[in-house]
Formats: sequence, C-alpha cells, structure tokens
Amino acid sequence: MEFRELESKAYNGEYVGLDSMPPVEYKYFARIAALGRDFRAGKYQSAAEVANIRNSYYAEYERDKAGMKWTDAVKITDSLRVHINGESDPVMLAALALRAVWLMTGDTMIEKKMHEVEDLK
Repeated sequence: MEFRELESKAYNGEYVGLDSMPPVEYKYFARIAALGRDFRAGKYQSAAEVANIRNSYYAEYERDKAGMKWTDAVKITDSLRVHINGESDPVMLAALALRAVWLMTGDTMIEKKMHEVEDLK
C-alpha cells in the first residue's frame, strides 16, 4: 500500500496494521489516526488547522527517518530475524528477508518487491 493511501486510511480511522511498521512509521501513522479522530470529535475547528498539524507531524517523520542510525535498523530487524528463523514457508521467508533489507536500506525498489512478495501470501 502506498504511503498516502496508508495516511488516508489512518486519518479516516480505518485499519492500517501499525504493529508491523517500523517505529518511525508507527509513530507517524498513530499520530495521524489520532489527528483524524480528534478532528471528527470536533477538537479542531478547521481543516487548515489540521493540515498544519499534519505537516508538522510529517516534517518530524522525515527528520526521524533521516536520523535513523544503522544500530536502530539492526534493532528493528532483530524481531524479523526471530520470525525468519521460525518460518518454513519459502514465500514468507522471502517476504521477511526483503522487509529486513528494506528497513536497513530504505530502498524503494526493494520495498516494491517486498510488497509484491507479500501480496503472494
């Protein structure tokens, strides 16, 4: 699923599967979900106010993502290592391995391949 589609789903209160996301994305999408919930509850008076808050969340997300260190990526992929070691399905093994490489590199082509393999499941 594309970033903007996930963002829209989170804002609208739809399920986006936060538990499988890296911490930086988890934080961003959880905040967007709360922002949408608060707007629907009337906490914010205008869409412009919500847009400004969203933009500040996105700027922070970009800073956090750029500031991620190699050791952070290793910690994130460590839980994937546990899943890989416990998996026997070759397609799932490939999907998990691609996810680990994507988390370490941020490569968009690897992300595309990862989603293709995950869609096979």
